[in-house]
Amino acid sequence: MWACSRAFAAALLLVPWPLHQPAQQQQQQQQQHSSLRQQPACSRCAAGQGLSVSQEQLGAGEVATASQFQVFEDSLTISNTGGKGRGGRGGSGNLGSAAFTDAERLTELQLGIYNLASAPSVYPSCQHKDGRPRAGTARRPDCNNYIPTVVRDQKSCSTCVSQSVATAIQMAAAAAMEADVDAWEVNAASLYYCSEGGRSCSTGYDIQQNLYDVIDKAPQLIRPSSCLPSDSQLRDPLKEPQVTSWIPACQAAQQKCSSTANSSQPWLKCEYKSLSTFWEIQRHIRNHGAVISRITVYNDFAVQLREKVREQKGEAIPAIRANATARPQYGHAALIVGYDNDNYTWTMLNCWGTGLKNSSQTRKAGITADGLFKISMGLAGVGAPDQMYGVSCSPPPGSKWDPFGVQKFYGGKPRKNVQLIKPSDRVNLTETCFNFVLTDNDTVASVVDHFNQDIQAFVTTQADVARRRAGGKAATEGPWSYQNTTYKLIGSYSEQQLSTMLQTAQEVLHGSTKAPYKASMQCSHYNAAGQLTTTTCDATTRAAPCMRYGNGTVKCILQYALISVPSTLSGPAWNRTVRVCNVTYPSFKDARDSQPRALLKLNLASRTAQWSELLRPHKLRLGGVQARQM
Repeated sequence: MWACSRAFAAALLLVPWPLHQPAQQQQQQQQQHSSLRQQPACSRCAAGQGLSVSQEQLGAGEVATASQFQVFEDSLTISNTGGKGRGGRGGSGNLGSAAFTDAERLTELQLGIYNLASAPSVYPSCQHKDGRPRAGTARRPDCNNYIPTVVRDQKSCSTCVSQSVATAIQMAAAAAMEADVDAWEVNAASLYYCSEGGRSCSTGYDIQQNLYDVIDKAPQLIRPSSCLPSDSQLRDPLKEPQVTSWIPACQAAQQKCSSTANSSQPWLKCEYKSLSTFWEIQRHIRNHGAVISRITVYNDFAVQLREKVREQKGEAIPAIRANATARPQYGHAALIVGYDNDNYTWTMLNCWGTGLKNSSQTRKAGITADGLFKISMGLAGVGAPDQMYGVSCSPPPGSKWDPFGVQKFYGGKPRKNVQLIKPSDRVNLTETCFNFVLTDNDTVASVVDHFNQDIQAFVTTQADVARRRAGGKAATEGPWSYQNTTYKLIGSYSEQQLSTMLQTAQEVLHGSTKAPYKASMQCSHYNAAGQLTTTTCDATTRAAPCMRYGNGTVKCILQYALISVPSTLSGPAWNRTVRVCNVTYPSFKDARDSQPRALLKLNLASRTAQWSELLRPHKLRLGGVQARQM
């Protein structure tokens, strides 16, 4: 259980903390964990508050976070400097603990590179980006438009998990409907006190357990505060500690909302999933608003977010940084609602109320005006693979908000119109590949997410299209071209490990992407005469030529071809056109193209046959189709 309130001095520590260790023992531990590249004074260390990383000191969650941060950092370095989107052509990066020795690790690294390169590097709140209050409710690929105006306050109770879950559901519903996020408020007390288990103010909750108890077992508990009677105990956080039984309040709430929130027809239909990588976290935020995260609160939290910043907005003040003297106090839950990959920070939304003067406030430290604060990536267990959950929600089909099931039918997103690749596809109702022209409001990542594309297959498809446009030759300039990428390997590797890297890179990358040249490796070393020389090896020769001087090897560089992935596309329409495949429900500007395909998906075979006959060239002219043959 997570005891979340600052009022509980004896709250459960998520991280076991040993007594002070002798300097010699600390040095040995730091050497043992040097693969995590911990530097206590660095501004973006992977360990909790910059202290040395060890299983005993930080716990499994922090070690997992540190490891995941290394993979993310390597992927981001390559996406920025390796010629993929935002970096220069032919760049290089350092490959540290994320160095791959099997196909699974390389695939993970590759997915990270493509996802990071195709997305905005900075994703703040729209209020911060625009410098004014939120305007409109449209989904935006450049900022989060679904952060609630009202900041939740858990007061003195340990309800941080349910507060975070309620806000995540609220933001996910607003994002799915492109609606005002404040209009989809979810009562957190209902998720906490009315769920199975009979919790009290000080009980606490695990993130996964709360999601399971509510979304899987009792979705009727997801309800707005308007469903609660005006005198309900669930409405008054100040009285929560004195309540001895929540059964009457929960029963009254259920009775009042029985017609709009019941187990068979809940107010919102939600799903949740565990997220294990930083790029998955960022992708979920862009699509659904927030990710629920654990965070270990250290004793310098109120110092870094000191009193004079309480009336400032969280995104305008410096991020929480590493502090070698800080010690953990208790476990907490909050939401990740934004990120800044240029400065390696997360933006988080807390549930301790606002720092603005308010007579109902029970806290005076560590609070900002809007409940937001920034924290360096890798710190305090934020982003730990075992404690990260994303929620997606929308009104169920048949409800008054979606009476005809339109949201489910089209995936809960406003439809984007695709174009036929060639005019003859108009009568081919089983075709699932189409063209899409990006607008100024689109990023490559937003298109991939909207059409549910596998990003690796999507990138390879764009490279194949570019190859055909270039007369069958692999493109070497511009978006979707093949770029020579180099890795400087950090650490010591055996001949077998280097051979595995070469073979894996050749099979996974070059085999699937039809790269124009082989993966290779260059190693610098001193020969018997003491001269610095370079040897080269590839997947055919394996690593033996590169290791001929054994321990005399100074450094090795891995080179391979990687497809350049842009985050945005500009210029004429043909340069902004991408190919999307396996599109389940295509939408076209011309309804004559959309309707027969919709009928086909609804298994209305007879109607589909009639439409196919109607669409044949001799009965309906094919002019006016907006498609560019590529």
